[in-house]
Amino acid sequence: GNHDVFPWWRIFSRLLDPLRRYRKLIEPDLAPRWKGEGVVVQGINSAFGWTIQGGRITDRELKQIRTGFDQALEGDLRVLVVHHHLTELEELGDHDLSRGARRAFETSHDAGVGLILCGHLHQSHVAHVSVHEGTRPVIVATTGTSTSSRARGEDRSANFYNQILITEEEITVEERRFEAETAQFQATSAHRLKR
Repeated sequence: GNHDVFPWWRIFSRLLDPLRRYRKLIEPDLAPRWKGEGVVVQGINSAFGWTIQGGRITDRELKQIRTGFDQALEGDLRVLVVHHHLTELEELGDHDLSRGARRAFETSHDAGVGLILCGHLHQSHVAHVSVHEGTRPVIVATTGTSTSSRARGEDRSANFYNQILITEEEITVEERRFEAETAQFQATSAHRLKR
């Protein structure tokens, strides 16, 4: 995400090769794809050195969305992973969206994506969102941060992540929050959604 790019005071690195450290230490592929039994996951990069908050989706990422699910079989759950948000989540109030978010959300819907995983807002929330009224909704699951102290809102002092369980009938997004007393992450809520 945007915390993976070089900071503003490293201006040349931020503008010329903003994700060099991420590619070296984490993963060189900024649009990884994974296929498992009944699920295909496609990641795209929305963090760039010259954006500040909302990120952006370019034609390259739109193509990755369109072609990323080529190996998906009928009935496979198609999951898109992106740091910045592609749609507003009303319950989270006013928040950033990626530049090009609307086109990316529509492209995801057209590609048959059923679940979008995102972060950026440092808050946990799950919602069904439709591209247009009456169309098949997409599940958008946003998560907070598991290791940072940069949380927001009512989750300011919490560290958590989402565990996702997928069956043929439903998707369960389970929030797992860190409990200082036990020094472990514990399930605190679960959202069960029909596929």
